[in-house]
Amino acid sequence: MTEVSREEATRYWLGSYGDRAGSSRTIEPIHPNCEFLGWGRTVQGKAGWMKTREQFLAAFDPLEVTVVDLTCSLEVVSGHARLAAKHRRSQREVDVFFSFFVRWHDGQIIWMRSLLDTSSLLAQLNLLDLKRWDAIFE
Repeated sequence: MTEVSREEATRYWLGSYGDRAGSSRTIEPIHPNCEFLGWGRTVQGKAGWMKTREQFLAAFDPLEVTVVDLTCSLEVVSGHARLAAKHRRSQREVDVFFSFFVRWHDGQIIWMRSLLDTSSLLAQLNLLDLKRWDAIFE
């Protein structure tokens, strides 16, 4: 797999995360022993990835992931993406960014790390008391 095809595959893979009809597109490139760390959990393999994805799809509708930028170095594709969604329970719209690092090997994802801006997500869902921020510095 070339750098260009890894970049395209990563963009396509992340872009299909919120596609309710496209679960095969999100599962196909995942190696059975892949490890994912991020978004509040560590999961293993295709089953772990799908469970996390299903939880996000159950909580947010619609949900759209857009890759903002990415770069490729050897087998690792990294970058930033935007998650725009509507929270089902609260009906609040959220718009947060996350960083990602995806390692490809023989056309499959063998490892992924992701850092979601959870404080922004919680604040947008009105689940973070921003007035308490000053308590950190007391």
